[in-house]
Amino acid sequence: MNELFDANATILHLVPNTLPGLIESKPIYEILLESIDDDSMRKQLLDIDRSLTELTFDKDKAVVLTMLLGPKFTNALDIVMNSEITGDLSNLTITPVAKRDVPHLLSKVGLSKDSLQLLNRERGLATHTDMTNWYCDCAEYQECYSNDMDITTIAGDSLVHQLLSESKSRVLSPVPVCSHILAVLIIKYNSHMFEIDLCRV
Repeated sequence: MNELFDANATILHLVPNTLPGLIESKPIYEILLESIDDDSMRKQLLDIDRSLTELTFDKDKAVVLTMLLGPKFTNALDIVMNSEITGDLSNLTITPVAKRDVPHLLSKVGLSKDSLQLLNRERGLATHTDMTNWYCDCAEYQECYSNDMDITTIAGDSLVHQLLSESKSRVLSPVPVCSHILAVLIIKYNSHMFEIDLCRV
């Protein structure tokens, strides 16, 4: 029970227990029904292929993680759903791409909303995250550092414990965490939902 009062309790104990099962696959039909109020548009949905799916997230787990981590988690979830993540652990690149929205989902099932055409959004700036050193080059991560941080030893058997204990850098407490590192953890804990090689991320 004492570990819950530790400065690193959220990242070392609560996150590893909450992230598995966060990402789900849901029929696009159901996502659109939840998002569209227009009756004529809903009638058009009756004819779409209900086997087409899109990644979404468990809302209950998302609420818990948002309460624990605030905007870091909501930003991480946005990164997972709307970014291209490439590279391996020593040189991971996260590049924002198009936002997923109702027009995007409608286009996946062959419909459009008021002849709205999707515009290709410009890709955002890439961020490099190095999980072998538990490091990210973003400003949010850099702002985690303070003069009162101490070197700590990590012991445990979760994926987060493993990543930190195998880090080539010294682990500081409280463990610095940013949205990009959380995004990588979301993907690692839900790798079966993504078409990626777990060893590479």
